[in-house]
Amino acid sequence: MQRSIFVRALWWKEYRQTRVLLWLMMIAGFFSTAYLHMREVWFASPQVIVGLVKYLAKTQETNWLLHRNYGGFMLLLVLGGFLLSLWQLGHERRNQMSEQTFALPYPRWVIYVTKWLVSVAYIVFVVTASVALDILVLKLSQVGAYVHVIDFIGRGFHIIFVTVAAYTFTLFIGSFTGTWTLQAALSIISLFLYEFFTLMLQQLLYIFMITPIYMELRLCGTFWEKFNLTNWVFHEGGNYPYAFVGVVSLLLFIAGMVLYSRNSLENNGKLVLFPIIEKLFIVGFVLCAALFSGNLSYDTLYPGRLGYAAGAGLGTIIGYIIIRTLTRMRVRT
Repeated sequence: MQRSIFVRALWWKEYRQTRVLLWLMMIAGFFSTAYLHMREVWFASPQVIVGLVKYLAKTQETNWLLHRNYGGFMLLLVLGGFLLSLWQLGHERRNQMSEQTFALPYPRWVIYVTKWLVSVAYIVFVVTASVALDILVLKLSQVGAYVHVIDFIGRGFHIIFVTVAAYTFTLFIGSFTGTWTLQAALSIISLFLYEFFTLMLQQLLYIFMITPIYMELRLCGTFWEKFNLTNWVFHEGGNYPYAFVGVVSLLLFIAGMVLYSRNSLENNGKLVLFPIIEKLFIVGFVLCAALFSGNLSYDTLYPGRLGYAAGAGLGTIIGYIIIRTLTRMRVRT
């Protein structure tokens, strides 16, 4: 049996299916980095260029101004990785291509690893090419003397790391969801779960007087804050939790590979492919519905414990009916 993860046929298959996204990411990289700098340092008025040169000459210790647009570049790449994961797993299931893929004479874990490696290669290539072209554009301009290449390399590494971590997470979501819509929805919702549970838990503690009303639930700077997926992408500052995010991403990669290897094709079309994960999904959905409904009832109907309890109970019932109805359905989207 084939055990090498570098199977030319699989790499070519993945490239043919996703090459459009590669070129879209390349175009996004060009217009969010090099093109913007061409407008600023090549085609701008002489007064604007001279002003920029004077500013850089005055603050030579940093050239953050030259790569301030890289935040937008990173967000576009994260979006590109998100679409890649949907295309590789959700789209494949929707078009019943997974049956053909699993029929190939290769272990499923090799197929999953190949999908991941192809996308990582896309990300590394796009970032490297975009940053290199941007440096060239700047070096050939009047601000070239103030371009510190090492800063751009560091910024490029950060973009690659964040984009790969976000892509690994969304690919993991696709390994146990049976539709691309749920894969997309869970990936997006996960960005807000930390803030949602922080807010709901703080309100719950206030209402039942477990903590004084004036005391805030402080999670900033704690271990739990590292699970905030939004911070993985939008974190600012020099204390980015590379080690933590790297370890979690590795675990998600391994978990996704195992789940993908055990995918039963007859479950395609269900929301969740595995019974035990489906149960956890139901519990999580009902819990969120109860917390939200309790908070809504407390704020709009009756500002007391009874109002919260009544709303939470009603939310539990309605949430359970909704999620059980959805999990029994089979869809092709």
